Amino acid sequence: MRNLFIILIFMLLFVIFLLLIFNIFKPKTLISNSISNVNSIYSNSIYNNKQNIIIGVAGSTNQKAMLFAIHSGVNYFREDIRLNSNQEANIKNLSNKGAHFIGILDYETLHLSTPCTSNCSWTLQDWNNTVEEAVKAYPEVHIWEIWNEPQLPIFQSGFQNGDPYNYYLMVKSAYNIIKNYNSSDIILCFGGDNVYTGQAKATTNNPDFQWAYSAWRYGLSNYCDMISLHVYTGDTFLMNQTAYGSNETVGEIISNQLDLYENLTDKPIFITETGISSNNGTGFYNLNNSQYKQNLFLNQSFNLYLSKPYIRGIIWFNLIGYVNPPYNIDFGLLSNLSNNIQPKPAWYTFINYINYTRDK
Repeated sequence: MRNLFIILIFMLLFVIFLLLIFNIFKPKTLISNSISNVNSIYSNSIYNNKQNIIIGVAGSTNQKAMLFAIHSGVNYFREDIRLNSNQEANIKNLSNKGAHFIGILDYETLHLSTPCTSNCSWTLQDWNNTVEEAVKAYPEVHIWEIWNEPQLPIFQSGFQNGDPYNYYLMVKSAYNIIKNYNSSDIILCFGGDNVYTGQAKATTNNPDFQWAYSAWRYGLSNYCDMISLHVYTGDTFLMNQTAYGSNETVGEIISNQLDLYENLTDKPIFITETGISSNNGTGFYNLNNSQYKQNLFLNQSFNLYLSKPYIRGIIWFNLIGYVNPPYNIDFGLLSNLSNNIQPKPAWYTFINYINYTRDK
């Protein structure tokens, strides 16, 4: 009898041990199933900005990943607009399945490479003709972003030579063309000006802000419904870390810099790119990143953005495994392993934010 009792005790302990192991290693312990329970420096700020906000992701040519996202509840995708029948058919098909698109009118629309290698002397009239053709080809698109990071030399050519005045003229033309087709369409200006470039504190003196300031003083406010900004942290820092000798956290600097843009423009802000990779990369990249760190960054950054009542949209870059040779950095929320879509931990947190902002 005593031996039987001892055996039963050991069996009970073994069952308890298995339960503990299961709870430690099951996948959901790596992800945030409830936004309110995530430990972050901005954990209470989300309640400030819950309604009427767009949360989406940079799209992909991987149709399987796009359909997976739509079926998971993602409705908004940011896409470069290309004038070709394949993309036109894809966007029409995905729109019929519930997708909405932020269309970028840029070098891709003009059939240019980056950096530009041919047809690099295009004019404002070429731009106007291309915008008109794009609006006709994509009646499903109702949010238009004018260019991508126009202040960066790699994305400059022809009339878009980095001059803020030329950018102002491009936006003015595009605004009038688009509104003539649909007056309720939304125009995003600045093309994703970079908010954080390693500055020690928020400042109006950094080149990106100065470029935006110069474009704005020409009268850009008359042709913008919102401004678009990009927020990265050098693909390495979390929002609660300090960097480059600053006494402020990266999150504090970004928060204050966002306020400077809002003070300049008095327009709603659409963050059309933000993200961090889930791997270390190769070459000179040595990021100490991981899927766990990507999840932390997404939660911290989204809580920060949602604390700002003037932020009306957030787009994560990227949907699926963006690989950038030779550095091989992966910003995707999804992986494609053996042709099977595999969500990363940050994916579930991302979906939680979408569901939370819909729960009004």
